[in-house]
Amino acid sequence: MRLLTKILQSKGYTVSEALDGEEFKAKATELSPDLIIANADFWQQSDEVKALRFQKEMENVLFILLSGNTPNGSDHT
Repeated sequence: MRLLTKILQSKGYTVSEALDGEEFKAKATELSPDLIIANADFWQQSDEVKALRFQKEMENVLFILLSGNTPNGSDHT
């Protein structure tokens, strides 16, 4: 995700990160993003985050889920 963040920022996009479901929901609601890129594991672990996708305010937001682990099992890239 760090590499993707750097690439998007270098192209002039504003990037915001969330570390848990509560922060994710707050930022998604507050920032009204055009696109949300989330770690698939994070998405699977939080019903609150999944429910956000079906809220009226999120109907035009694109969601991309990324999956991939390093050899030690972490998802940090």
